Amino acid sequence: MVRVRMHPGQVPELYAAAAGAMAHAWRVHTVRVSSVNRGWVRITAAAWDPLAVPLVPRKVPVVLLRATVGRWEDGASG
Repeated sequence: MVRVRMHPGQVPELYAAAAGAMAHAWRVHTVRVSSVNRGWVRITAAAWDPLAVPLVPRKVPVVLLRATVGRWEDGASG
């Protein structure tokens, strides 16, 4: 991922239109362009197709958050 500051007059659509050419030039599977802040674009490149070779993450213990419904902030029941 790389953040690029645009020059005055540039719009994110110019980078999105060039995403295919960037993917070809960089020899990657795909290039995605998104705009998160005014004047900046984020360019993300995927080296391979994530659906062709899915990587399953290791088992990580899941800690679920809990909420008690029907109680006030001080713990008294409402």
